[in-house]
Amino acid sequence: MWRLNPLLKIILRMGVFGLILGLALGLFIIVAFESKFPGPISYYYQQIMLGEVANGAVLGGLIGLAMAVYTGIVQRTIRKPHLFKFALLIVATIVSFAVVQHPFHIVTFIELGISPDTWFWTLSDSVFASLFFAIIAKHVAIGLMSLYAAGRYLREASAQTMKSTGQEPA
Repeated sequence: MWRLNPLLKIILRMGVFGLILGLALGLFIIVAFESKFPGPISYYYQQIMLGEVANGAVLGGLIGLAMAVYTGIVQRTIRKPHLFKFALLIVATIVSFAVVQHPFHIVTFIELGISPDTWFWTLSDSVFASLFFAIIAKHVAIGLMSLYAAGRYLREASAQTMKSTGQEPA
């Protein structure tokens, strides 16, 4: 029971980070594709921002939930903190690839009508290349945030353990 509060904080941290990441990616998409929007631009701005913020919140929440479940079930006792952090990095990466992002956006290219034989040349277009690298940066940021959340969990869980056993922190 003493671990519940730090586990909930993992979910909360990753959810808030997902909101911020979705907001940043939405702003990036608006800047990158500004000249390609048909019709009223204000309508597309709202739709893109709401969609990206919702996607980011769902992604962050699911990553935080997966990290908390993994920590609560598999890592009941943590003997090597650096291996624990690496395990949560792997969990976050798997969830971010499996849930929302298709690897290298092959499906996205197909949906946009770009044939497989021209994928490499599509990346020479500055808009698609910048979007491609923004998605890679998104996954890197998720990994870095998972390392931060794991470190915070280790500090909070050790403090809760000492408190539950009646020990005084040094």
